Amino acid sequence: DELNCGACGYATCREKAIAVFQKKAENSMCLPYALSKAESMSNVVMDVTPNLIFIIDREMRIRECNKKAQELLEISREEALERYLYDFVDTADVEDVFQTRESITYKKVKLEQLGMKAEEKIIYIPEMESVLIIYQDITKEEKAEYIKDFPVLECENSIGIDYDGYISVKCKKLTTTCTYRTSSKNDYKNCRI
Repeated sequence: DELNCGACGYATCREKAIAVFQKKAENSMCLPYALSKAESMSNVVMDVTPNLIFIIDREMRIRECNKKAQELLEISREEALERYLYDFVDTADVEDVFQTRESITYKKVKLEQLGMKAEEKIIYIPEMESVLIIYQDITKEEKAEYIKDFPVLECENSIGIDYDGYISVKCKKLTTTCTYRTSSKNDYKNCRI
């Protein structure tokens, strides 16, 4: 497309193309080209990040989400944009950020509906009256930390860990839950691991 915007210093896109061909100018001097390249790079970042990323409006409607979020929620982008965040996770922290307009830069949370423990970041975006949410899955790291303290927890097919004064691990191979009191790793019940 020939926009002839002049941002590069040439009167027309044709003059700029000639200058590039003659090695008197570079493609990067073209503002529309640079913006499109930056946009495509940010799309790559969104597509390959292992984190769940959302942009949410005041009504908790999902305005954007990345591929990882779509995979974990098991919905397409189009379906996600018709849904609300509270359909998938607790939104208390998001509501607090909207109310206080203060971002949360680091908080460990348990996303029960998604079966994961995450590091949560919620960034308030005043220009858009929205928030950017990033959930970094730390389930494996948390489990590894507890396995160091409670070796009996090691179970190849374990499902999750609860943290309410107790540590619980459910194994797909077992019908019961192995539960420990956090104050004493020797105080456990229902364990057949």
